[in-house]
Amino acid sequence: MNVFITGGNRGLGLGFVRHYLAQGCDVWACFRKDAGELDDISSKHLHRIHWDIGSDAGPDGELPKSIDLLINNAGIYGPGKDGQELAQVSAETMQQVFNVD
Repeated sequence: MNVFITGGNRGLGLGFVRHYLAQGCDVWACFRKDAGELDDISSKHLHRIHWDIGSDAGPDGELPKSIDLLINNAGIYGPGKDGQELAQVSAETMQQVFNVD
């Protein structure tokens, strides 16, 4: 089974990567900036793809010919990683968040 996971370099995404690799699946794991703990995984079934899905640029890595399961886990916080006040959120900021999520 081909599993494609956005945001696969940490947190829940990384957990999904580990789970599906343990099931014997071929996993394509996307990351935006840093591969993180994906670099610690040694598996011929793991395909790392450097891809900022919020950008118009294409992926740096080979995509699968077919996908059986897509886990769209990528997301961004918007400005102020530690939180933001509702009164300060702009339409432009929210559009950036929605484009990635």
